[in-house]
Amino acid sequence: MKRKIFLLVVLAIGLSLNGFAQFKQADTVSVYKSIIPLEKQNLLSNVDLIANMQFVHRSDWTNSEWQSAGFKMEQFRLEARGWITKNLFFRFRHRYTSTFEPQSIDNIIKGVDFAYLTLKINDKWSITAGKTYADWGGIEFDLNPIDIYAYSDIIEQADNFLSGVGVTYKVTPNHSFGLQILNPRTQTVEEIYGDNVIIGGDIEPAKAPWAGVINWRGSFFDGKINTLWHYSIFNEAKHEYKNYIALGQQLNLKKWTISYDYKLSIEDIDRTGIIRRIIPAENFDITLRNTRYESHWLSAQYRLNRQWQLSLTAFVDFVSVKDEFDTYQKVRNAYTYIPAIELFPWKDVNLKFFVNYVGRVFDNTDFTKERLGVPNSDTGRLSIGLITPLHFL
Repeated sequence: MKRKIFLLVVLAIGLSLNGFAQFKQADTVSVYKSIIPLEKQNLLSNVDLIANMQFVHRSDWTNSEWQSAGFKMEQFRLEARGWITKNLFFRFRHRYTSTFEPQSIDNIIKGVDFAYLTLKINDKWSITAGKTYADWGGIEFDLNPIDIYAYSDIIEQADNFLSGVGVTYKVTPNHSFGLQILNPRTQTVEEIYGDNVIIGGDIEPAKAPWAGVINWRGSFFDGKINTLWHYSIFNEAKHEYKNYIALGQQLNLKKWTISYDYKLSIEDIDRTGIIRRIIPAENFDITLRNTRYESHWLSAQYRLNRQWQLSLTAFVDFVSVKDEFDTYQKVRNAYTYIPAIELFPWKDVNLKFFVNYVGRVFDNTDFTKERLGVPNSDTGRLSIGLITPLHFL
C-alpha cells in the first residue's frame, strides 16, 4: 500500500514538471495539514505539491449594461517545491490559465511562472537561477495570485516572471536585501512593439538587453509592520529604459491587516502599453514615447472570527504621456474598488468561499476626450467562488 501511494505521488510530480512555477508571494499553505498523511510521505517529506486555484461564477457589465454570465477558472497554478538537500531548493509552477507557447527570448512557455533553483550558501547568503519572479516591491505582487481579485495596471501589464539570476543577503532575521540581473522581457522588441518599430523606425534593439532589480524587505515590532521596497531599471532597447519604483508597507494587528503600495513606472518606450491602446498608432510615427504610470493601492482585511473575513481593496491608476511641450499630459485615471466577503469553513483545509464585486471607472481627461474622441467608460464584475492552495504533500 505504501509503495502504491509513493508511485502515485511520483507520477503526479512527473506529469507536473512540464512547467511549474510559483510566485514568492505569501505562503498560505504551510500551516495546514496535507491531504496525504505525513507518516506516508517518508521519501517526500521535504517536497510540497500544491494546486493553486480560483474558480468562480461571474457576471460582467460594461457601461452599466449586463454582458454575460458563466463559470470560469480564473486561476489554476500547479506547483512543486522543496529541498533537494539542506542547501539546494527547487520551485516550479505552471499557470494553466496562460498560453502554452514557448517564448522567443527565454525558450520556455509563457505559462511557466517559476522554474528555478536556489543555493543556500550559508545563513545569510543565497543565490537563485532560472525563470523566477522579478522581485518587485509592494505588497500587492507579493501576495499569492489566487488571493487577488484584480491587479492594478502596472502589475497586470508587466512581465512579472523573467529568467536570470539573483542574490539575497539576510542582514538580520528581519531584514534582507536582494539583487537580480534578468532578461528584460520574454519576447523580442519586434514581437512586443511591432515590426514597424525596427523597419524604418528610430528604435534600435539592444544586442544584450538587461534588467536590474534591487529590493529591501523589512519587518518591525514582531511582524506588526512589514516593508517591501524596490527599484528596477529595464533596458528596453539601445539607450531606451524603463525605471520602476514600488514602495509597499503592511500593518498587521489582531483582527486587521492593512496594506498600502505606491508604484511609479517611467518609460522611454510605452512598455506597459495602456496608452498605446488608448491613443491610435497613426497619431505617432512608430510607437508611443515618454509614458508614465502611477498607482496608489490600498487593501484592508478585517477578521470577524475564525470563519468570516471582510475585505476592501481600492486603487487608482494614473497614466500620462509627454506632449509636444515636453510636459506630462494626463491621459486617463482609472478607479477600482473591490469589496468582498470571505468564508473559511474548515480549520484543517485552506479553502475559502467568497463573493465580491470588482468595479472599475475609466475617467479619460479632456486631453483624451477632446483630441482623441475617447469617451469615459466603466466595468463591473460580480463573482461567487472558491479559492484554495490545495496542499497534497
